[in-house]
Amino acid sequence: GNALNAVEASASLPTESESAAQQPFNPDKLVYDDWHRLIGGRVTVFLFCAGLGQVTEVAMDLLEFHVVAAVEKEPSLLASLEERCSGARLFKDAYQLLALIESGELDPRVLHAHIFEGTAPCPSRSAMRSMNSGISASAVETHDLWLVQLEMIKYTEPEVVIIEMVPPDNYNEGDYVWLVQQLESLGYTVSLCTRLPSDFAGDCIHKDRFYALGNKFNYSMDIMSCLDLHTTSFSKCLL
Repeated sequence: GNALNAVEASASLPTESESAAQQPFNPDKLVYDDWHRLIGGRVTVFLFCAGLGQVTEVAMDLLEFHVVAAVEKEPSLLASLEERCSGARLFKDAYQLLALIESGELDPRVLHAHIFEGTAPCPSRSAMRSMNSGISASAVETHDLWLVQLEMIKYTEPEVVIIEMVPPDNYNEGDYVWLVQQLESLGYTVSLCTRLPSDFAGDCIHKDRFYALGNKFNYSMDIMSCLDLHTTSFSKCLL
């Protein structure tokens, strides 16, 4: 219909080869190389509020990730995704995309990926909101994308979920607790790091970040123990 054409150029059910490539992971094979062989060497990813620097994008070439769908409102970032993610279904409005799925106009199976990586605009949850004399109208408008991403996970049923956001504080921690409870209710085992130091994970500057890693394999991990704890030299941070 016209509504679907407004957010996506084309959408069709996966081909037989695509469906074969998107079979669920074997929960007994938690080593990446085993996953890679099991699914025919094609790990698929759905990027929600895609931006430019999500975890799966950073590792895309190294681990042969294939982006099948992405949601991003900012025109310049959407154009970048179109250039970098050939063949991906790109959407510019998360609310309209959810409405199309809920109405039955779009089959969520076309958006299924092994990995769902999500986030939401952070100004309405960042500690900086108290220093900026409140929250802007645009931040209020996108505040509940944090909730919409859970609906997308429910409909697309990924095997792995990666969620990133600014860390919780005393005023918004309920949002983060709710996220974890919702993921667990959908059958995910969730590992958390509420303040991951980004400069220990490849970032040039220090930014505390919240990470929730969910999977359908009943596998939990200590995220901080996986970090290579060394920082980048200051000279390498200079433009």
